[in-house]
Amino acid sequence: MNTTYLVDTEGNKIAVQIPIAEWNLIEEEMQKLRKKIEILQGIKEAVVEVKTARKSGKKLQTLNDFLNEF
Repeated sequence: MNTTYLVDTEGNKIAVQIPIAEWNLIEEEMQKLRKKIEILQGIKEAVVEVKTARKSGKKLQTLNDFLNEF
């Protein structure tokens, strides 16, 4: 990666510059990771919902019933 560091008057790094093509790749990867996190959070919430329903005796919709709705 071709990076350029910007420094203050004391030589401390305060910013970095990278080529736009590399930045675009980083943004694409970040978007994929955000989507993955969103999916995993949804699965986590579903697991909690199922556990709560089982404890309370609530009947949940089966996967077959869900798929048959469409």
